Amino acid sequence: MTRFILLTLLVTTIFQFGKAQEVAATSQIDSITLFRAGAQIHRTGAAQIQSGRTEVVFKGLSSEIDENSLRVSGKGDFTILSVSFRRNFLDEKEKNETLKQLTETTYSLEKKISLTKKQLEVFKKEEAFLDKNMVKIVGIQNSPASPTDVEQLADFHRKRMFDVLEKQLEHEETLKHKNDTLNKIYAQINEMKQKQTPPVGEVVVVVNAANTKNARFNLDYFVRSASWQPMYDARVKDVSSPIVLNQKAKINQNTGEDWDKVQLTLSTGNPTLGGTKPDLNPWFLDFHNPYANRGSRKGSYQVESGRIGGHVVGTVRDFNGEPLIGASVLFSGTKIGTATDISGRFKLKIPPNVSTLEISYTGFTSLSVPVTSYAMNVNVYLGEGATLDEVVITGRKKRSMMKGSRSASNFYMVDGIRVQGGLISEKDIGKKDEKAETAEVSVEKALTTFNYTIKIPVTIKSDGKMQTVDIQSFNVPANYQYYAVPKLDKDAFLVGEITNWEQYGLLSAETNLFFEGTFLGKSFLDFESVEDTLAISLGRDKNIIVQRTKMKDFTKKQLLGGNRVDTRTFEISVVNKKSQAIKIRIEDQFPISKNKKIDIDELESSNASVNKETGIVRWDLTLPSNDRKKLRLGYKVKYPKGKRVQLE
Repeated sequence: MTRFILLTLLVTTIFQFGKAQEVAATSQIDSITLFRAGAQIHRTGAAQIQSGRTEVVFKGLSSEIDENSLRVSGKGDFTILSVSFRRNFLDEKEKNETLKQLTETTYSLEKKISLTKKQLEVFKKEEAFLDKNMVKIVGIQNSPASPTDVEQLADFHRKRMFDVLEKQLEHEETLKHKNDTLNKIYAQINEMKQKQTPPVGEVVVVVNAANTKNARFNLDYFVRSASWQPMYDARVKDVSSPIVLNQKAKINQNTGEDWDKVQLTLSTGNPTLGGTKPDLNPWFLDFHNPYANRGSRKGSYQVESGRIGGHVVGTVRDFNGEPLIGASVLFSGTKIGTATDISGRFKLKIPPNVSTLEISYTGFTSLSVPVTSYAMNVNVYLGEGATLDEVVITGRKKRSMMKGSRSASNFYMVDGIRVQGGLISEKDIGKKDEKAETAEVSVEKALTTFNYTIKIPVTIKSDGKMQTVDIQSFNVPANYQYYAVPKLDKDAFLVGEITNWEQYGLLSAETNLFFEGTFLGKSFLDFESVEDTLAISLGRDKNIIVQRTKMKDFTKKQLLGGNRVDTRTFEISVVNKKSQAIKIRIEDQFPISKNKKIDIDELESSNASVNKETGIVRWDLTLPSNDRKKLRLGYKVKYPKGKRVQLE
């Protein structure tokens, strides 16, 4: 008996010693590095730990923490034994129970409304019956009615009709009341559905300490449902001024954590793409349908012709059909890409010379979709990837390599050029030439990325809504030249040519164009070009008039033996109505024969430069203000009689 008691005490003592006490830590987000897809969160916290083993629980975190990215370090005389991540579904279950009760109430109320409608319908039919069949009610349809019968009939009809109409009014009021109640419940259900949040994430840190003390912790982790997209405003005052290029960021996050007054760094990197070099495998040819690649849990895609020219539009889902938020969409071999929104949707302008679209998401297999047309709609289903194991981490905090040094002022130097940085409030976004209150933005050029650190606290709610902030503004020297191809378009287009553009570290993106204070429309800045000079199309200029006219006196047809000879001559006139001189390039073309039976003679080109391989004719002109220039292009085509040739 004594042995049994001693053994019981020993087991109890060991159990109590091994069981850790649980305490809740207070924490807050200090800084965030937001990538093109995903965000690195740095959070600090504190807790009072007891002597022995203590479980320190950090609550209210995102449920989308990538467990492989979780890093925890502490400051104090204690040892971190393990770190783990878990999801708390209790709050969500309480919301679901309330939602279930409201839904059951709507079913009961809808049933009562249906019954009331049927009762009302019965009384309306009785009203119609009384009006139509008064004589039949007393059985005197085929015999004359006496005054007494008429009086009795009228009295009966009046009393019964009054009762019927009263019942109808009661049922209509009941219906109105029940419908009002039902609409309020529907509104409550919709509000609850909108406010439903994913399960709460929690990090559990097990520590061991000799004594009770206050401990401080640092947490670093990666979340997926956040992204930013670049965009620009390109403003040109006149052709003698530099291009003012305002770089902006469109930010959205749906991580489950509100970012409240945090230091935000925008990075051009995308950690979801991975850093492993590609390897070529044997290439086997077989018959292939490029418009469908069907699969199941391994992933699949479907491609259809799109309606938006020059764009690929699509949706990324998992193999169960649920949308993936923050999935990476990137054209292979470029830095042109985006991340999917809260509905898993994306839209990208198709740059030249690309053949493949890469779709990836952490924890899922990646897919390559061939770019098969100028306008595409893509539906992508990503398959299962590798599962994530539990992470146990010890050691000191290792700060993110993305963090850079901050400059001491609100500008920085790039190859001797002074560049201003700033952040404007939401109410100032879109104003044209007003000077907004700016904050300091430091820019760091890392090994493979650019990082923009905004030095005032930023607040971004976890609601999936897009928020726009200014990053920086450049005064970019440019050479301006107008281009016109009157054969295809009667307008002249202004183009700004920029050299040494690589130093700015900009990403390809959509651009709003402003010229001489007027919004011209949207364009696309392609910073993936390998050319030395970057050309930015700044839209049409209606103050330059270009016309191409076929000259009838110089256009003729004639027969020569068994051949037909056609002659065409065009006159191109250019008028500069601007107040300053302009440089303009005019392009046209001579036809090129693909058949040895078709001979082409170039008759006239007004001293233009002619590319013999392409037939492109080019005039580079400097035109003073209010001046006019006329050019001519003429050619002769000989081909067999009875054949048809497109000559214009």
